[in-house]
Amino acid sequence: MYRNRHRLDTLPVRARYGLFFGGYKSNRYYWEIFLIVRKVSVIAISSFGAAMDAEMQSLILMMVLMICYGLQHIGQPFEITGEEKTRHRILPGLELAVLSMLMMTLWAGLMMFKLNESGEYEFVYMILTVSTVGANIIFVFVLLFILLRQLLHEKRQQLATNSIESSGDSGGVGVEMSSVSSSVELNIRGVEESIENPLQVQRSVSRSRRETIVPHGWIRHVVAESGDAYYEGPDGVVTWDKPPGNVFEEEGIIVENSNPMGM
Repeated sequence: MYRNRHRLDTLPVRARYGLFFGGYKSNRYYWEIFLIVRKVSVIAISSFGAAMDAEMQSLILMMVLMICYGLQHIGQPFEITGEEKTRHRILPGLELAVLSMLMMTLWAGLMMFKLNESGEYEFVYMILTVSTVGANIIFVFVLLFILLRQLLHEKRQQLATNSIESSGDSGGVGVEMSSVSSSVELNIRGVEESIENPLQVQRSVSRSRRETIVPHGWIRHVVAESGDAYYEGPDGVVTWDKPPGNVFEEEGIIVENSNPMGM
């Protein structure tokens, strides 16, 4: 980790050593070493210090714990700055509380050992025993409460994130389906209108180009009863067909003649 101390945020280093420096400040990446030394010291003194009496073991363990308490208080290794680290601010106080509880338990155990040897102050011995056991039980329940509260908070955050993601996906699909259905509805409506009144649709499309030009000599007549139009030519010829010409209007429809010269 020392060789990679300037690359702690890179993925390979975090994947390999993240278990050891995760949660600590970048300049306190080595703090896990102090925890390992503390645990090894407690186990070594308890296991290999059998040659020493209980008083000496307790005093040495209390000295180790006091040193760890001082280092923890001065070093402040936990990364608790930043909005996303708000709930981590409990970690420094929690670590100091654990060390304090250990030192208090050792001190109470040493006192009970001396009172038991002397055979005096039985009432004090009983009060101290009940207090020590009760304090440890309460402390364990407090730790469990903090753990469960944090797990519940993380669960709520996960559910909220999943709800937002699912609502975003369904919203996108809903908008897409709504646009598709609206487009289909408009197309169907346009087809229905064209079927019901095709002349009106075509008239509305061609309104900007409307212009009536009847070839010279031709007269357009409209039958009042039916509204049909017929054309009378200059030579007296009457026809219901469209006379030759560039553009003429029938029932409001603009039709362009492909052969304006009548050929």
